[in-house]
Amino acid sequence: MLKLIPNILTFARFALTLIFLAMILYSPYIANKPLFLDIAFVLFVVTEVTRIVDGDSPKLLEKTGLTEIWPSLSVAQYQGCEDSVRV
Repeated sequence: MLKLIPNILTFARFALTLIFLAMILYSPYIANKPLFLDIAFVLFVVTEVTRIVDGDSPKLLEKTGLTEIWPSLSVAQYQGCEDSVRV
């Protein structure tokens, strides 16, 4: 479960960004605009905190490379293909 934390944070950040954008675009139609924009600002801050934590989470989980985070991207699975791809 700990290995999924960076991915969960990334998808949460995408969802929070879409909600933030919708709130900003919908704000002209709200009667209590200052409170609505304050909530949007707090949502923006939470989104940025997830970005900071997401950037540090692979280091904290001792993941150093992309293939350690996503083993399915490992080149070792494609060892039979190196003869067909020459530069």
